[in-house]
Amino acid sequence: IWALCCYAVDGNIAQANQPLSISMFHSLNRVSTPVISPNQKLALFVTSYYSQDTNKSAAYLSCIDIASGNIVQLTENRPGTSLSNPIWFDDNTFGFLRHGELYKQELRPGAIATVVFNPPIAITSVSYRANSGLISFIASVYPNSTLEECVALKHADSTKSDSAQVYDNLWARHWNEWMTLEKPNLFVAPLNISEQVWRVGPEINLSAALPRCPDALTRWHIDDYTISPSGSSVAFLARPPVENMTWSTSVHVYLASTTGSSRPHLITQHTNGQASAPVFSSDGRRLAWLQMETPGYEADTNRIYIHTIATRETISIAHDWELSPHSLVWSKDDRTLYSITGKRGRNLVIAVDVATGHRQELTTSGSAGSVRPAGNQAALYIYSNVDQPGDIHMLDLVSGKSKQLTEVNKEKLKDVHLSPAEEFWFNGAKGDKVHGWLLRPYGFERRKKYPIALLIHGGPQQASVQGFMHSQWNPNMYASAGFVTVVINFHGSSTYGQNFTDSIRHRWGDYPYVDIMRGIDYVTS
Repeated sequence: IWALCCYAVDGNIAQANQPLSISMFHSLNRVSTPVISPNQKLALFVTSYYSQDTNKSAAYLSCIDIASGNIVQLTENRPGTSLSNPIWFDDNTFGFLRHGELYKQELRPGAIATVVFNPPIAITSVSYRANSGLISFIASVYPNSTLEECVALKHADSTKSDSAQVYDNLWARHWNEWMTLEKPNLFVAPLNISEQVWRVGPEINLSAALPRCPDALTRWHIDDYTISPSGSSVAFLARPPVENMTWSTSVHVYLASTTGSSRPHLITQHTNGQASAPVFSSDGRRLAWLQMETPGYEADTNRIYIHTIATRETISIAHDWELSPHSLVWSKDDRTLYSITGKRGRNLVIAVDVATGHRQELTTSGSAGSVRPAGNQAALYIYSNVDQPGDIHMLDLVSGKSKQLTEVNKEKLKDVHLSPAEEFWFNGAKGDKVHGWLLRPYGFERRKKYPIALLIHGGPQQASVQGFMHSQWNPNMYASAGFVTVVINFHGSSTYGQNFTDSIRHRWGDYPYVDIMRGIDYVTS
């Protein structure tokens, strides 16, 4: 963050009663990805927040009627209570995770949540398929151990007389965590449902059949997975062990039967980049995912790959696209893939025709995320802007119009001023056009002099987008403190095409510096 002085030259702006305070900022509500019911009429979502009074967080579950917009709170809203990962068992019963346990609750007033599955270790990423009666989940276990065996092994580790660990691979630590013998594995288990009691049967570790790794500390690591609509197959992402994990960005896609009767099948054997966002088509016949094609490069373009299960044929669509999508979901008729894609400092919903690769922008501003089709003609997604925290919106897929369904921060922000972001372009390094955002400070008056807060994004091959950030880099925190707040997406930033992102390879120190200095000159002029 740099601070300078400049003259603000445009007119005064209308003000709410107060600026955004740090305590208010941290207490704002956040909404989760909407989870659509089997009949496509309802959606579950989690609202979470931090209470400064109690120094505790809270998360509670609500249900929204998609047609009417009516919202019903389903679980208790109290600091210290938490839940996550909402799922539907049927149109009248839902589930969620709390402290690593799976609960169920009926969709009626006064219903009480009861435990369905109390595993010996915490589980995450739960999914359920009624057709097969299976639940799937991820749990971190020791090599070749069951959930029960993992508990004993963990206890033995905790009672050792020392905590020394020998690493034979440079991938000894990732961000703030040391590599341990416990790795995320993918499990399935039958859920037997009756009127009296629900029981979860013995679990099957679907990732246990992967080739054995000589170094247990860097063995297979399941990053993400998706289960087919029928529940007969799963596709999962695995980071394969190599001699030097530090320099490898490879993440592969595997297909496996949920019976566990066969070894998982590698379907990305011809690429060595990073795969992400696998998703089955609605009929379960095809699998789509995003694929980087350059080994060792984490800022490569995400290409859309589609694999036909029966023929084992894989194709790439929209390969001429200069932008890089970062999520995918199929339409109900499987003719379209809806992506969240960055474009010029915004995250947009863009539809991609599966047959032709043709793209159509369905939103034009702000930051969209977590798009989920609700029937054939609508989709729910989370929308935010610099001056608008995230809420659930409904997109009409025919008319292209959006409608806001939630206002989770209406009361908290009713008297709070949030500055909108104004975009600007200037000539940066190499004479290229460079994009930036500017926010005027709270109480702005045109003839006063203000300091500048310059926020420089990290990566560096990322971007500051026109969305609301729940982190220390939220530009409205600086605008509320009296700064003209400037954000510049210098050379190397994403969302401006791959050539712009690639332009700072081996030029880390000069092009971004030139852009920042010229951007400040432009703003202050």
